[in-house]
Amino acid sequence: MALNQSINATNVTIGNNTIADDTAYEDDSRDWIVLVLYLITSILAIVGNAFICVVVYRKKHFRSTTYKLIVNMAVSDIIGGIVIPGQWLFCSTYFLDNGVFAHRICGICKSLQILSYYVSTFTMTAIAIDRYRLICKPLAPRMGPLVPILITWLLGALFTSTTFFSMRVSEYFSPTQGLIGCRVIFPSDVSLVLRKMRVMLTIITQYVMPLSITGYFYGLVVYAVWSREQVGTASQTKTKSFNENKKRTVKMLITVTVLFGLAWFPTHLMHYLKFYTKVIPVSKGTCNATTFYMLCYWLGISSCCYNAFIYCYFNVEFKTEAIRGWNRLFLCLPIEMQTKQKREDESGTNGTSSTDYKSTNV
Repeated sequence: MALNQSINATNVTIGNNTIADDTAYEDDSRDWIVLVLYLITSILAIVGNAFICVVVYRKKHFRSTTYKLIVNMAVSDIIGGIVIPGQWLFCSTYFLDNGVFAHRICGICKSLQILSYYVSTFTMTAIAIDRYRLICKPLAPRMGPLVPILITWLLGALFTSTTFFSMRVSEYFSPTQGLIGCRVIFPSDVSLVLRKMRVMLTIITQYVMPLSITGYFYGLVVYAVWSREQVGTASQTKTKSFNENKKRTVKMLITVTVLFGLAWFPTHLMHYLKFYTKVIPVSKGTCNATTFYMLCYWLGISSCCYNAFIYCYFNVEFKTEAIRGWNRLFLCLPIEMQTKQKREDESGTNGTSSTDYKSTNV
């Protein structure tokens, strides 16, 4: 009963649309905090993932399938970051009530956001499969990047299309709901059974299935890397370096999977409780704009800014490029030193063998 009271909302009708307002809403302080969190997430997603794209483009030895999949995920996360402030304009109350084709434009903006999360999730799964083949089956033919990239976007577009029948959007700068409210656009007579089926489809395709497949293949990779023994006689320095690379890879794989699972778990749990239990009441034509839901949703969308920092932290080459880029932008290194670093960049690590353990680090 207490949970119902804490997350239940008061319904308000504007025209043909029903929105929901937080019962505890008194001022704009909550909305300002959420908007700041959204803005920080957007900036980190755009800047961090753009950096990943630039580094892969500049480095010739970063043109493998794995890195191209990483770029595909970075591009989808950039779209997710751009759409966040885009909704402040196209899903604002003024635009929705006065703009030409306003609901369709807002719906497209929201659909792009959903599409970006699907593509990022499916690409994460494709990277897990690619790493499994690279580390556990090094002699097997490598899969090219084009097919998995096309599959991620086609599947993402397919599952995103299920939201066109009815869509819940955050409504911004409303005179009646505050800075952030909620509105259902494209209201339809979809039955509760179909809504429940759509919710379950989203939970399975965007969370359970990708997380399970990714976790399975990463588990095989972790087992293979952890149990692998270095072949031949090696010096103490090489052995130490090998063990460090092995531990770094294990930590990176676990971090990617765990953060994804933690980020999206609260949102999908709330959707499940709302449609499949009586813990959260559900009524036709309403949506949830409570503080708890907003924070859960922010945690989910914040996943678009994590991966760039995970790779920069755990991968030596990305970390080196990040430090060099920071120095060039903010420390204003002398031109002579920048020229020297450029020569080092061009020399690269092309001498590294494809069977070297370092090639499996990303």
